[in-house]
Amino acid sequence: MNEKLIENIVGTQNFFWRSMAADIYENNCVFGWATDIDNKYLNGAISTSLKAESADDVIKCVIKFFKNKNLPWLWVINPLCKLKNSEELLISKGFKLAGNHPVMWYDLNLMLPDLGFTNYDIREVIDASSLNDWSIALDEGFGPTEETPSKFFQATAKIPYGKGGSFHHYVAYVEGKPVSCVTL
Repeated sequence: MNEKLIENIVGTQNFFWRSMAADIYENNCVFGWATDIDNKYLNGAISTSLKAESADDVIKCVIKFFKNKNLPWLWVINPLCKLKNSEELLISKGFKLAGNHPVMWYDLNLMLPDLGFTNYDIREVIDASSLNDWSIALDEGFGPTEETPSKFFQATAKIPYGKGGSFHHYVAYVEGKPVSCVTL
């Protein structure tokens, strides 16, 4: 994967999580976001530069930030900005390496492939009703609980979306039912 693509992905993630965050931890080498939603995939930290004098101290500060919030969270290893010995230090602090997860991307200048679907529709979220459909599909993907859907909806509802907004949410419907969603 080329460096420019990784930079764009990390930049997009940081922008998205800043928009979703209820609180942020940030210093010269790490960015952490806390959404206040009890889901480890919605709270986390990522290295943003290699300027840290001590990766161990940085990791301890981030752990303290999330411990004070009492939230589950994850640490994303940025392939361009790995703090020295960060993987080993994280493992020594009780983290488990979840493996490498490839990023899906598609060149929007190309035509979408014909997937053979019939009776489907993809619509942009433009109002509260379609935002609700968007969150139904997303909540399902995160394993909703009684608390998570409402908190996730509250967090996403405040993000500027649609025409003139920073984000564009889309919902895929099959036979009129929301089945998938995406945010650009």
